[in-house]
Amino acid sequence: MNDKKILFNCKPDDDSKVIFEEVCRQIGLYYKDKENFKSLKRKLRWQNDVVQLEFGFWSSHSNMRGDWVNFEIVPSIYALDNSGMEKNGLVYTLRKPINFNVCHIESELFYKIIEAIENEIKFAQKICTKEGFSDFLEENKNRNFIAKENNNLIFMEKLSKQVD
Repeated sequence: MNDKKILFNCKPDDDSKVIFEEVCRQIGLYYKDKENFKSLKRKLRWQNDVVQLEFGFWSSHSNMRGDWVNFEIVPSIYALDNSGMEKNGLVYTLRKPINFNVCHIESELFYKIIEAIENEIKFAQKICTKEGFSDFLEENKNRNFIAKENNNLIFMEKLSKQVD
């Protein structure tokens, strides 16, 4: 990977779709040989024995050539044992999308994107234990629906049955 200019094939005045696709491609290349990762065209998946974390990559129709190309990372966590759960085992964590302007991307911004992905992985690893998920629920106790959401209740029950 070229550290001086990550998107060595793109210029800021290129079509926003070209820049967006190149950022997706570079992220895929970065994680290509890393364990527990699978790169798809506009997605990245990471998983351990308990959850799968899926990063959807999105852009915007309001991009402005030469000025703004939105790169949005939407993290979603799914229980691998999703029996009895709705929506493919989606665990409701209220993780917010993360946005970057990648119009003039260079290595520093690229590694900020990687850092954001890595922080989401750390969060997913944290909630993979009964204690970690309990802490998450406690931190969000004033959002009652999180603790009462059916998939989260089932997920907590499954974590409670894990052997430590």
